[in-house]
Amino acid sequence: MSDKQQMYWCKFCKKFIQNKAVTRQQHESSGSHKRCMQKFLEEEKRAEARKDKREFDLLNDISKMEQAAVKQMGQDIEHNAIREKVITKDTGIRESLNDIRKKREDSKKQERAARSYYFETIRQTPDYTTSSARDY
Repeated sequence: MSDKQQMYWCKFCKKFIQNKAVTRQQHESSGSHKRCMQKFLEEEKRAEARKDKREFDLLNDISKMEQAAVKQMGQDIEHNAIREKVITKDTGIRESLNDIRKKREDSKKQERAARSYYFETIRQTPDYTTSSARDY
């Protein structure tokens, strides 16, 4: 084999052969080439099947995610509707509690005002018991 001669690469067998018509024909008619070509084609089919399965699984997963999202969205809408009902009831309860708190605060203020008035009147009245005791 000379270095100047071009070589042919057989992609099925993964090796170089002489680039002569007779040599190529002999190689392509050999049993090893036919077995390698059969393996190559089977591997191509398997790769295509794996690719198709991956695509199918991906589409199936996307479909499941979409269904779960629709279901969750329905639950969220239902939950928010219930939540709004609870909030409106809750605001009614809060308003009544705030009214009760205001009434308590008002009554405490009135009680404080009454106490302070009582103590102011006691301070302003003369203390007769101490002064009369000194006189005797």
